[in-house]
Amino acid sequence: MNQSMRRFLPALMIMVMAGLMFIVAAPASAGLSTQALDSVDVSEDDSVRGPDDLVDELLGEGIDISNVEFSGKTWSAGSFSGGGGIIGFESGIVLSSGDIANIIGSTGSNGPNVSDWITRENGLPGDSDLDEIISGTSDATILEFDFVPSTDTVTFEYVFGSDEHNEYANTEFNDVFAFFINGENEALIPGTNIVVSINEVNKDDLSSFYRNNDISDFELNCCPINTEMDGLTTVLSVTASVNANVLNHIKLAIADVGDSSYDSWVLIKAGSFRVADACECDFVIDLFDECAEDAENHGEFVSCVADITNVMKQDGSLTGKEKGLIQSCAAQADIPDGDETTKGNNGVGNGADPQPPGNPPINDGEGTSPGNPGNKGKK
Repeated sequence: MNQSMRRFLPALMIMVMAGLMFIVAAPASAGLSTQALDSVDVSEDDSVRGPDDLVDELLGEGIDISNVEFSGKTWSAGSFSGGGGIIGFESGIVLSSGDIANIIGSTGSNGPNVSDWITRENGLPGDSDLDEIISGTSDATILEFDFVPSTDTVTFEYVFGSDEHNEYANTEFNDVFAFFINGENEALIPGTNIVVSINEVNKDDLSSFYRNNDISDFELNCCPINTEMDGLTTVLSVTASVNANVLNHIKLAIADVGDSSYDSWVLIKAGSFRVADACECDFVIDLFDECAEDAENHGEFVSCVADITNVMKQDGSLTGKEKGLIQSCAAQADIPDGDETTKGNNGVGNGADPQPPGNPPINDGEGTSPGNPGNKGKK
């Protein structure tokens, strides 16, 4: 579909929907609700909802912020609530290439998703940093600020959704967003260097990270998720290395690509921007589980983690600092824990025969049927 047709269809749909609402008043929306900004400027007036209030909603433990800046429209950024059974977390902030209110699903008989091309064109320029990821941006909304963390790792959780799905996946209309922390985009599929975007995460590509809600794919009772978004990611997390106790910078940005039609949104969980132990992130937990499964002792576990992270450093999936942090976590991890032994006759006991600390349990056969670990190493 050419760009002029893409612009015509939303206008036609708005007129049709307006006529239908004139005939039958739409009931109040249930589920998600949004609150836009009162002003695009940072204000000390508590009665004026500005960009600094959005940053305050994001903040968790161990972070001080300053120098909040915003570029966008009052309706292209704000907060949301009611997302627990829809987005994957109850509340947070939302940035849009169009209008944040367009995420709300309808409670009418044709809902919750009633439009395949929800749009608000804001007449805003793009962003040069986003253009470095995917060129041709417009209608950019940007929230950025300085922060001082109390540790060298920060984390937060988010969901990316768009009405470009599914018909414009793997086309030029690849709306983009990014979380630039000290200049590096951290909005990546966990454990990879793959950018989270419409062309990378959709019902055909990396579909385990995608939730389909496209009105075109559901003939009856559209759609499974109570939102106007045609598609959205699962809840994803960012865990990023930063500089502890000094000034760092984060820039949250989203924009249309190819044209200004069809809105996209990024929703970030309230209170989730916080300092963290690098060992807490989902990718590290999954990696440790994988290596612990076959490791006979802690040394083998550490070697497994080192081998995998060294390869990831070589292919660009991890930075040198991130690799070092994960390997340090592995060295300190109690995986396998202090109760494990080697396999075979000196390995898995049945716990039936008390032994002095450090001696293998007896009467354990060949260790083919694991029982309780006995008391090896216990005091």
